[in-house]
Amino acid sequence: MTNKEKNQKLKEIKSRLKKFIDDHGINDKFTEKMNKINSLGDKAENLFENIQDFIISRGNALYIYLFACEVEGANIEKLEDAIIATKNAKYIYLFACDVEGANIETLEDALIALNDAEHIYLFARNVKGANIQKLEDAIINANSLLAIYEFAHDVKGANIERLEDAIIASNDEEYIYKFARYVNGANIEKLEDAIIATKNEKYIYEFAHDIPCINVEKLEDAIIATHDAFYIFQFACFIEGANVKKLEDALIAIKNAEHIFKFAIFIEGANVKKLEDALIETKDPEYIYLFARSVPGANVKRLEDAVVNIGNNLYIYQFACLVPHADIDRLSKIFKQKNEEKFNDENEDIINDLISSLDE
Repeated sequence: MTNKEKNQKLKEIKSRLKKFIDDHGINDKFTEKMNKINSLGDKAENLFENIQDFIISRGNALYIYLFACEVEGANIEKLEDAIIATKNAKYIYLFACDVEGANIETLEDALIALNDAEHIYLFARNVKGANIQKLEDAIINANSLLAIYEFAHDVKGANIERLEDAIIASNDEEYIYKFARYVNGANIEKLEDAIIATKNEKYIYEFAHDIPCINVEKLEDAIIATHDAFYIFQFACFIEGANVKKLEDALIAIKNAEHIFKFAIFIEGANVKKLEDALIETKDPEYIYLFARSVPGANVKRLEDAVVNIGNNLYIYQFACLVPHADIDRLSKIFKQKNEEKFNDENEDIINDLISSLDE
């Protein structure tokens, strides 16, 4: 190589390295090192190697990655060893993605050794030549439900059955539901059994509501077994093919006044008489009053008697004012009588307190 050619090559190398430094705002120590090497002029025959070694010595994964990506003539094998030594999962993954000539198998093994579920998944999804089976083993061992689910959802060639078994083994209701809803090829029957085994009323209901080809009766029995009045009502209200009578009996057995009332209002085919009897047994004056006011076919007289027997003056008053066909005269007298009794009781307490204070 002539001196002219040598000088031209050094000039090109300096230009590329300067651009790299300027583009990435590399710190003053780096710039100082660069200037020192530059000052050697034509004697700096190993300029490129010196700068590359300096980059590696700093152990900064970002700069190692950028140098490999952007600087022509970089020693990829040497930089690859350096990026692995940083144990930075993000840049090991990006090195495999973006650096031409990178050894995918070596980087894959390094990433697996770090047990970083997010980047194992990304490696499998985005890196050409990745070993999907090996990465699948790693993602299961990493035990990240999000990553297992994403692997099944996004990675071409993933073993859906195997990943599904890992999700089921976790007994995590959210990911069992998501796997059934969003992963192509999921075994709905197997996931249905798994969601029932969690005994989580919210996800049992959502499974029944959102997943096609489910066994309504099986999920219905599971929702009843939770004894959750809200989701029993929701099931009756929104799940096609639900057994209204069975759900009604389950709700009555729980004795939840609010949802007994709502069942009578919103569920087509509800047995109003049966629900009315159950509501009276709860002795909840608010929902007895609301039932009488709002439910077509309600027995106002029976419900009025129930409110009177409970003796809650607020709902006796509201019943008289707002329930059609209420016996206003009767309720007015009872309301007045109870107010007088309350007034007398309060006065008696005041007098007793006064006598006690005088005795002292």
